[in-house]
Amino acid sequence: MLIEIVAIIGLDPVSTNALENLQHAAEILKKEYGIKILIVPYNTWSDTINSSIKSLPIIVIGGSKAFTGYAPSVKEIIKYVLDHVKQNKRRKRYEALVPAGIIEKDHLLLSAAIT
Repeated sequence: MLIEIVAIIGLDPVSTNALENLQHAAEILKKEYGIKILIVPYNTWSDTINSSIKSLPIIVIGGSKAFTGYAPSVKEIIKYVLDHVKQNKRRKRYEALVPAGIIEKDHLLLSAAIT
């Protein structure tokens, strides 16, 4: 199973910590549960509005906003992903959106890394 996690981040320690926690959670989910995570970091570094005003980081898991304004712990991320998987198994339908990148004003703003 593949789940996409979009992390909208700024240039601040909280966003960096959130991204590190996502990477660590992805490793655990793959190793212990066989769930592959696609982490898509979307940086807003060129935006002039402060990260705290925008309530960054914003973490979107499987198309739903999961966390906003703080760096979730590894346990919180794993719990959310496992709950997401259970809900989708009950629905018997799952679609993964896997963007390779978004180009805005001739700049690549989004990249993907499969873990």
